[in-house]
Amino acid sequence: GWSEKILIFMLEVFAELHLVKIRGDRVELIARPEKKSLDTSHRYRKAKQKEQVLQVLLYSSYRDLVQYIQSCQEEGLWTLKKKSALS
Repeated sequence: GWSEKILIFMLEVFAELHLVKIRGDRVELIARPEKKSLDTSHRYRKAKQKEQVLQVLLYSSYRDLVQYIQSCQEEGLWTLKKKSALS
């Protein structure tokens, strides 16, 4: 079965897509929900991106990781902060 964390994530995505309503500890199905792609959910896209980064980190060579980090920096996706000796 699915873990509690996964179930909560799924319900949050479904609520964001207006497929269900969460009221306290109850989940209500929306009677005739509009069909939407999972990719329209911010939560889903964020989790998908996180999974993609994890796959890169787990299965890439050192050289590939360096190239990946450099491309992310060039695209402005993140910056590496250097700690000063005084910090």
